[in-house]
Amino acid sequence: MKVAPRDFTDHYMFVRYRKIASDGFQPRGVAGNVRSSHARRWRIGFGTIDLALPWPYRLQVQLIENRRAGGRVQQEHVATLGSVDGWLLLEFWAGLDPNITAKVKADDWETRSIEARMAFWDQAKPRLDRLANRLDPRVIRMAVHARIPWPMQAERELAEARADFAFWKAAYDGQIEHIEGHEKVIATANKKIAEARANAEKWAPLVAEATRKLAKAQS
Repeated sequence: MKVAPRDFTDHYMFVRYRKIASDGFQPRGVAGNVRSSHARRWRIGFGTIDLALPWPYRLQVQLIENRRAGGRVQQEHVATLGSVDGWLLLEFWAGLDPNITAKVKADDWETRSIEARMAFWDQAKPRLDRLANRLDPRVIRMAVHARIPWPMQAERELAEARADFAFWKAAYDGQIEHIEGHEKVIATANKKIAEARANAEKWAPLVAEATRKLAKAQS
């Protein structure tokens, strides 16, 4: 997308997207058995499904400015706005059967996608704001939003609620596990105490008889 800078007529900016291959990097947020193939694809084995996915990549967003100097156009890198793992964007799954991808995506894919996009925009927005004297940040945001959607408030609240739930549920489960572990230790100890008490009661008369014999022998 071309974006005319403010107060300039002989040059313009545009958004450049680069797909940086993540060689050997297994996509997160994907269910099933993931394996690479020689055709630079990832194959997902999930039940009876054997699906070929695009090779994992990170989508990097750059701002480039075209300048005309001496009758020639030169490109200048203005800023890198950030990058996102491609498989956490809807475009990664384009062209695949939605019914199948819905099964292949892990249960936490949506949360991972929201968090990844939040991280991208938390970095990209202030970088754009610093360039407000050279371009209209809103125009750039709308252009990038088409490929890396800005997380809406409802999505942010959902991600936060899920993160809170996961944190406190894990903390709670951890304490329950500790309790159950200690209860097992206590149960084992109580069993050993009961066995020892039974032996002590059984051996008490023998100790009394041995004490009587010792006393008689010493008298």
